[in-house]
Amino acid sequence: MGNREAEEPGRRRKARKGDGGDAKPPPEKATSPPVTVESGSATARSTTSGYAPSATVSPKDSIMTTPFTPLPTPGPGLLRPNGRAFGRRDVLSVQPPPETPDGFVAKSIIALAEAAGGDQKVKDVNDRLLLEGLTEEVGKATNRLNTGGINRTQRLLLSISPVYASIIEAALNPVIVTGGGGGTPTPTPTPVPRATTSAGATATAESIAPTRRRVDFRDTEGLVDFILRALDTGGGFRERYAGLLVDAVILTRGLNVSASVRTAVVGDVAASDLPIPSARADEVIVNNINRRRSTLDLESAVDEFARSGEIDAVRFTPSVRRAMVSYLRELGVVFPSAGLTSTTRAGFDEYFALAYNHAIRGGDGATTDPIDAVRQKGRITEWDFTVDTFETVEEQGVVPQNILAAGALDYVYNLGERLGMFKLADALVLRWASGAFDAEPGTPSADLYRYWKLRSERISPEERAMMYRRILSKGDGNLLSGMVENEDFPQLWGTLMEKATDFMRRSEENASTDRTVSRQPIYQATKQLQYNLTEHATGMAHMQITEMYHHLLEAKTVLEHAIPYFSTGSRKSLWTVIERASREWFDEAPNISAIRSSAIDGNRVFQWVGTFDQASVTDDQFQAFLDAAEAWILAQATDDSEPTVTGDDEDEEDIDAELEDSEDDWDK
Repeated sequence: MGNREAEEPGRRRKARKGDGGDAKPPPEKATSPPVTVESGSATARSTTSGYAPSATVSPKDSIMTTPFTPLPTPGPGLLRPNGRAFGRRDVLSVQPPPETPDGFVAKSIIALAEAAGGDQKVKDVNDRLLLEGLTEEVGKATNRLNTGGINRTQRLLLSISPVYASIIEAALNPVIVTGGGGGTPTPTPTPVPRATTSAGATATAESIAPTRRRVDFRDTEGLVDFILRALDTGGGFRERYAGLLVDAVILTRGLNVSASVRTAVVGDVAASDLPIPSARADEVIVNNINRRRSTLDLESAVDEFARSGEIDAVRFTPSVRRAMVSYLRELGVVFPSAGLTSTTRAGFDEYFALAYNHAIRGGDGATTDPIDAVRQKGRITEWDFTVDTFETVEEQGVVPQNILAAGALDYVYNLGERLGMFKLADALVLRWASGAFDAEPGTPSADLYRYWKLRSERISPEERAMMYRRILSKGDGNLLSGMVENEDFPQLWGTLMEKATDFMRRSEENASTDRTVSRQPIYQATKQLQYNLTEHATGMAHMQITEMYHHLLEAKTVLEHAIPYFSTGSRKSLWTVIERASREWFDEAPNISAIRSSAIDGNRVFQWVGTFDQASVTDDQFQAFLDAAEAWILAQATDDSEPTVTGDDEDEEDIDAELEDSEDDWDK
């Protein structure tokens, strides 16, 4: 005890500062080391005051996934009106795209983050959301953005927390009407509330809450729409980001670009979904600069002609505009360097008329066959040999509903056939009809009677077996003439599971390094499954699968009415009924846990395949797929009860025969 007491004063002295004895408070904001971004052989250093990743982490980790340090607790923290501190929750985190920014793209991101206010902006907006009770509303909008529906550039910019925070701040600012309510609504900045611990000076949400905002935060879709419009609007962060990229390319390459060309190129870059790797972004921007240099005067002149009203605005499509510019360039028409005006345009009307006639008759090059053009003297086809890459899901010919329907069919197959819910429900209804099972009056009896009356109208076991084999290549059901079995599905599904397993294994091996495991093998296997299921889950399958799923739900309801008769003690569930009824009636012992996992986790994999779009995949979606795939693989390793579904099973025939005999007796 004596030694402890002797040591305590020394410990207390170490915890005090100077002779004043005051404990050293935590720093309000840590100063971070500079961030180094490498581009080629040269190394540029960009230092940010609020940017604090480790100098040793990879560019993606340091710039994208954690672009700003966790927000420090500012002293005692913001206070509620009751004097208690708010709990902090950062909802301003949109998942970045999978590509890693580097070079001038990475430096532009850092510069944009600094211009948006850095860590301090994120902290201030988070504090304000807590104080005004809007954290949950913004969290819903963030979740909505994380689930997809935005392009690559939007996701990249919103993943920069200060940018996202600045947009949310703009939504928080109130709109007032000047001039007695008849003027134009004007946003008025509202200072970020500061809490204090002084007595009587506690900040309240009511004192700073605006009466009218730009958007209703309770309307999640409206808030998401505001965020995207604010990001993409002229002069917004997307245009500023494009300006930083264009200026970086001009500076790095030492290009001499006029102000008008720069403005046009910035607009082109802002309107496009620019690649994230710097090498590809540089190529796109340089191509835009070269194109604008050669066509800007011509494009401006054509636009002036279009504004004259001499041609139908509906017919002045981008392809017509490009064709007119190309034709005027071939003619060698020189327009005034100061640009064409309404007064000087009259001298060029003849050229515009020829160019417009050429554009209307000639198409856009890619849609004009040379054999058609050769029939018109002097006509040529111009095409830059850029082919259609079918980037979107729609252009790839993928039909998500077909894939999801196949997933529902697999779910029915596992629970209805492998777990035996269909035949167990049939057997239970037969016993109820013969008096061997006594259901309670009311809803249970009504449900069993409905199942009994509709049994002949449901899809037969033979038809179900035919569906499983045609779409999923499962079972040995007989196919009708002209039907084609989807023999490629088992192999494609196995390939996807193999690639998922390989990804998880390699990720674990590289967990201690900065190496990133490629997702491309999984993406490619997913696309192959998309094409396969899109082709085979067609025709009447959608209606049949819908009916089969509702049949399964009715079978489940019927079996649930037997829970009191098969369950004892604490084991009162549908799965207990299935286990004991299978043993008693069919002398079977299905692996319920494994088959249930095959149905549920397998369906989650089908959901991944059906909704997959590589351009908008988020980390959460990818991880959910990996979790489902892992669970499905483990279920297969513990289950060897794969049945042979033919539709001619002896048990099914016995039940059908007994049902028919019972029906005859019933009618007598």
